Amino acid sequence: MPWKMKNLENKWLPFSFGILAGILISGILFIAFLNKNPDSSIDVTQLRLIIETQPAFHKDNAPDEGKIDINQATLERLIELPGIGPAKAMAIIEFREKYGPYSEINELLYIPGIGEEQLNQILPFIEIP
Repeated sequence: MPWKMKNLENKWLPFSFGILAGILISGILFIAFLNKNPDSSIDVTQLRLIIETQPAFHKDNAPDEGKIDINQATLERLIELPGIGPAKAMAIIEFREKYGPYSEINELLYIPGIGEEQLNQILPFIEIP
């Protein structure tokens, strides 16, 4: 019986390494695709820099200079909003660039990941002058 157990362990070891190698290679190819694909809307280097340098949002802290104009706000400014990370901030800007300035705050509901609850959470911090 002990020799069967040892034999079984030896079969799982290469399988485990194969799975790990596949995951590693997939990650490398995914990052390479994002960095080299001009149609990709995500710049991995910029996204990593933003995530590492931005402080977490605290409910009690409103953005520094009053309400944020969503038609003029930069990526860094939009990330200051509660629950808005780099991906949603980029989507807000891309929507604005593609369809023109927002005329109503409710148009943010067209952004994937922003629903009624999320909109109500950021409503006190945004404006359209």
